[in-house]
Amino acid sequence: MRSKNTHPTFKEEKSCLLPLQQDFVYIEQDRRIVKNTAFIQFKNNFYSVPTDYVGKKVDVNYSDTIIHCIYQGQIIASHTRLHGKSEYGLSLIRHLDLFHKKPGGFKHSLLFHQLPKIIQKTYINYFHEDTKEFINFVQNHLEGNNQMMGEILKNKLSKIKRKITKEKILALFERK
Repeated sequence: MRSKNTHPTFKEEKSCLLPLQQDFVYIEQDRRIVKNTAFIQFKNNFYSVPTDYVGKKVDVNYSDTIIHCIYQGQIIASHTRLHGKSEYGLSLIRHLDLFHKKPGGFKHSLLFHQLPKIIQKTYINYFHEDTKEFINFVQNHLEGNNQMMGEILKNKLSKIKRKITKEKILALFERK
């Protein structure tokens, strides 16, 4: 049986404790093989990785909020962690090579339907006759995740005062 209450002991020692220097994030690790669709399946969900890694084993570092796919010590993809079932973490940038090879699949893909509306509308209204030109446009002028690309596109398009055309979009992005 204890002779001393822990509460007074903690009060004595509390002044000696150092403050945390940063937020602690608990990270776990797993390993997955990249499927031929350029996805890894992890905890009942799917996350896109670059097509170069199809068939390769990647390390998956994850927390409650984020997932990193790592190959030979390099982060090749990062996603917000999904907690549902059969959800997809998709990135247009990571699938450009695939759609360049198979442009007919772009408009009907799950990825296309999950893109921000501004990207969908830009493709449908101005590039639908030439998917490869749209893919080249994205490769050359947009970067980041799908939402960031949507914001970049929205900000640039707001600078076109009159009727928007594909030629005006391309010219606007060519200017530095």
